[in-house]
Amino acid sequence: MREIAREDDFLQIGILFTIILIYYLGVNTIRDTAWHPLIQFLFVGINYTGTIFFTYIFAQIHRTGASLRPYFFLFSYAMIPTIIWFYMNSLLYVALPPPRNITLTGKVFSLVFITLSVSLLTWKILLWYLAVRYATRLKFYDILLIGVLFFAFLLPYALLLYNLSLFRIPFI
Repeated sequence: MREIAREDDFLQIGILFTIILIYYLGVNTIRDTAWHPLIQFLFVGINYTGTIFFTYIFAQIHRTGASLRPYFFLFSYAMIPTIIWFYMNSLLYVALPPPRNITLTGKVFSLVFITLSVSLLTWKILLWYLAVRYATRLKFYDILLIGVLFFAFLLPYALLLYNLSLFRIPFI
């Protein structure tokens, strides 16, 4: 992550966002969504920049003097577990479409899915922590405070997006 914070090749971010755009265009063929894939992709960009500026503003309050450039790279790489989870979820939706039975194979599938999801969530949380750590150079408790404040803002925002049928789970 330290090396990623020093990057200056914005093509890497473009590649990650292209992968996300391909996901939204592809998932629209798997099942109908209430909104056009480009609008959903636009909200991914809004979520991404909102996360960056939320963290950057908090860091500026603590007078870290950190540059804004590392935030873009670190938080884009922190989206990799999210990208993997969304692709995995769509692939499994095609391979084993709902409804699933309460059989031994159904229970095993659920157990494997939950295990993979928790593993990816743990990886996501670690990458988020490291992104904030290397972008802001703040201490652990300050980063924890950012996380609590971010979650406090994220929860109502995620509920709004859910009620608008944009996302069931926000792409962050």
